[in-house]
Amino acid sequence: MIAEVRVDADGGGELLVCPICVKARGLDGTPLVANARIAGATPLWEWIGEEAATVFSY
Repeated sequence: MIAEVRVDADGGGELLVCPICVKARGLDGTPLVANARIAGATPLWEWIGEEAATVFSY
């Protein structure tokens, strides 16, 4: 799964990283992979808009 995520990011995809998860794991200030940024649910749904979408969350 991680390899698939990296391929998507390398292909120009964007990864939104949960800010609550980052804080809970003590990762504040840890560099993220390319094309990743910390963003919660609101920016995700704003980006999706009215389109049908599948969201990967674990």
